[in-house]
Amino acid sequence: MRILIGGSPSTGSSVFRQILNRHPKVFCGPETNLFCYPALYRHWRSSKKRILLPGMLGLHNTDVRTMRGVHLEDGEFGWTHKEIRSLLGSHTSFPEFCDAFFNKPLIRNAKVHWAEKTPANVLQFSKFMQSFEDAYIIHTTRSPYDTVTSLVSRGMSPYLAASIYLLYTAHGLAAQEMPGYIEARYESLVSDAAGTLDSEILQPLGLQYVSDMLSEGNPRMAGISKMQGWRSDELDHISDRSISRYHDAPEQTQVSIATALASIRLTEKYMKWHRLQHDTIEMICAGMHYHYFNETDRIDRRLVATLQRDREKNIRRQWLQRWVSSPSMYPIELV
Repeated sequence: MRILIGGSPSTGSSVFRQILNRHPKVFCGPETNLFCYPALYRHWRSSKKRILLPGMLGLHNTDVRTMRGVHLEDGEFGWTHKEIRSLLGSHTSFPEFCDAFFNKPLIRNAKVHWAEKTPANVLQFSKFMQSFEDAYIIHTTRSPYDTVTSLVSRGMSPYLAASIYLLYTAHGLAAQEMPGYIEARYESLVSDAAGTLDSEILQPLGLQYVSDMLSEGNPRMAGISKMQGWRSDELDHISDRSISRYHDAPEQTQVSIATALASIRLTEKYMKWHRLQHDTIEMICAGMHYHYFNETDRIDRRLVATLQRDREKNIRRQWLQRWVSSPSMYPIELV
């Protein structure tokens, strides 16, 4: 079984990755970015040559921000650079390479199924399901207001944080009707971890709930487990202390976030090209039963000029770096 996990950053995917990795049959290692690049699904033979190349020579993909490179040499996977290069040369399809790559950590950890978590995976859910057999996709979701507050606390502007949330969540919701789609709702997970894991995630995967999945820590893991702005360490006991991130923020931060979320939408061109159904945060809130703040005291239209400057600066940066063929492909516009 192959499991791909994705969703907007700060929707609990890092915590969920740790929980799933504690299951005796599932290996879910560090983020690889391997599944985020359309070229690997469409043109494996020519694109695989760039997987191990650095910087601008390597793989890159742009939505509202640029993603570069693939990370396959983490110690948890057990491969050397030379071994990966040999592996790339000996497999003629993307799924074959992925199965061979994850086979080593599966054997080393005495597990059966592999999973991979990178937030931007959500943008390629449909391609993954079309390419891989016995496959599942897990979409991590969370209130847009708490999510964007968390991203802003990590240093993002309200515009960029809101844009990422809108884009990633719209792609995730577009996959809802696919066989193998599973939604991991952050609010449900932290309020009833055992019940949510068992009924909403593990049962659809055909796996049994194991209480050790909710144990604190992970002795096999090295590296950072708590990023700037997070209230909790991903290895801590599951708690609901991050549910009220938005309401606990200063009033001006709330106004900035609510204004950003109310002022952006996906362009019609982008919606049609990717066959998406949700173009605004209001539509996402309605579809996922989250409260949408449209009260005048939560939105300051004087901030729209700042959002416009942030948008233009982001487009200019991508255009100058030649990550996009045309600024017209930029997916976000202001309402």
